[in-house]
Amino acid sequence: MRRADMQKLFITEYQVDPKTGKDKAVSRYIGTWYTMDKKLRCTCALLCLAGWVLAVAAFITAGVLPTWTGLCNYVVPWYILCMLPLFYLLLGSMKLLRLKKQFTEIDKSESLGYLKTSGIGLAVLGAVWSITTVVFLLTSNKTMMLANELIFLGCAVVNAAVGAAAWGMGKKTGEKVRENE
Repeated sequence: MRRADMQKLFITEYQVDPKTGKDKAVSRYIGTWYTMDKKLRCTCALLCLAGWVLAVAAFITAGVLPTWTGLCNYVVPWYILCMLPLFYLLLGSMKLLRLKKQFTEIDKSESLGYLKTSGIGLAVLGAVWSITTVVFLLTSNKTMMLANELIFLGCAVVNAAVGAAAWGMGKKTGEKVRENE
């Protein structure tokens, strides 16, 4: 959430501090409050965490395998960049799991927003990683062992699929969030 949008959700009031007798600024939330079914929230968060575990396992497996593809200068950047959405996928899942019964616009943005944006990022980076791996395999005759190269490709596909699933879960869960009145 952008800073300007976040500032619109709060109003600053001045109150007298009883200890010191001086005025102090107090921010009060005036934005929308939301609720979500606990079962739906926990299911989404746990499925995203399971996907995160699968994606991290695939990421580590791809890094450990001895492949020429893993040394190619136009494949490796996409592989390494997958770490960022993986981090935010974990962060969004944990925040979603820790949401209270009623939550603010900021909490919604930090939990479901992280799931959607990190899901899109992981899906795109995983897809580009897969495409560049296929391009390398088709244009190069350097293969240590074809099985390892294909496992590396499979790890990229797994990361792209987990990203797409996390985006879908975040979007589907976000549609079921209710506004409190």
